[in-house]
Amino acid sequence: MRNLIRLIVRNNYFFLFLFLEVIAFYFVFNENYYHQNVFIQSSKEITGKIYGVTDDITGYFKLKKANKELTKENARLRNSSDQAFMKTSLETIRHKDTLYHKYMEFVPARVIASPVNQRNNYWMINKGRQQGLEPDLGVISSNGVVGIVIEVSENFSLVQSVLHKQTTLSAMLKKNNHKGFVTWSGADYRKGELNDIPAHVNVEKGDTVVTSGNSLLFPGNIIIGSVQDKELNQGKSFYNIGIEFSEDYNSLEYVYVVKNLMKEEQQELQERRDDEME
Repeated sequence: MRNLIRLIVRNNYFFLFLFLEVIAFYFVFNENYYHQNVFIQSSKEITGKIYGVTDDITGYFKLKKANKELTKENARLRNSSDQAFMKTSLETIRHKDTLYHKYMEFVPARVIASPVNQRNNYWMINKGRQQGLEPDLGVISSNGVVGIVIEVSENFSLVQSVLHKQTTLSAMLKKNNHKGFVTWSGADYRKGELNDIPAHVNVEKGDTVVTSGNSLLFPGNIIIGSVQDKELNQGKSFYNIGIEFSEDYNSLEYVYVVKNLMKEEQQELQERRDDEME
């Protein structure tokens, strides 16, 4: 209290000036309609700007929450879609019964790092071992194929992206099911290449390229991109086809990790066949 009194005494002229200024403003705005109106309009403008900024900030966080909820809902829908099930038929002499077995499961995740400016781009997502993930799982988004999980920790996973020289996707032209494989040249992160499509196949700009379903990592008919140009290779027996990826990987935020629930059975069958061929 003593220090406060000393401060007021030491700066008595300054506080007197402030007091007189407040009184002067009071008389100006209270007795003068014009100044009163200017003050009110200015206050409204400032208040409006403050509310606008506050609303933008609030809306941003609400949008993040909405996107997260939407991703969960999309995962739920994917888990109940035809892509998640494999249709099998049990046939007897008397009747035919059709059963559906769960084939794929989709785990939603958020991308926390996704560089696109390197030759080999690795991305990180916020799901890991505790959420049931493991290496060799496919990763997709609402707009296309993203990559393959290669390493996991307790709560995070590292994804070898489509934008990597060792990533090869089994693909096909959606309109006629002719199969090839998609790679990335390392130049433009929006552009890829579809190879091994025979020269007799009708290929046109705008044709949709999707996953073939031959991989154990991805279900069939997941979009990869669309045809932009084509040319025959040196042997003139196959096309080299330029495609534009359907996903803009530079703005990637939410993804789905694909768990093939029948992967072990398929691998075991393939390994048994490989052993017989040796």
